Amino acid sequence: MPLIVTHGTVCECSCGTAPCSLIVTPEKKISIENLPVATIMDHKSPKNLPTFVMCTIAANPAVAANMNAPAPCVPVLPSPWTPGDPQVTLHGEIILQETSTLTCVYGGVITITKTSQSISECQ
Repeated sequence: MPLIVTHGTVCECSCGTAPCSLIVTPEKKISIENLPVATIMDHKSPKNLPTFVMCTIAANPAVAANMNAPAPCVPVLPSPWTPGDPQVTLHGEIILQETSTLTCVYGGVITITKTSQSISECQ
């Protein structure tokens, strides 16, 4: 079973210049190894994913306006992480797993590169 994602997990965007740590706010009140557990709904910017520093994709209007040179990254993430496992939920939301991805409207694909916990399944 894929690892469950928690606060502090490192994510990368295929169009970003630096990784970003996932921010999971503690209102969910479920933790693994003292870290709040993420769900597929933790996809908002800047709340959950503030920036990947610079964006390099020409589809981003800021990059296009900068003559296709990198511009500050402000992710636009309207849809939840996919896929999720509907059998594993937290307060009705599907728990985020390390194999999930997220797509920015400009075309960047966000992946999970390093989880913050070592437990491989819910206990």
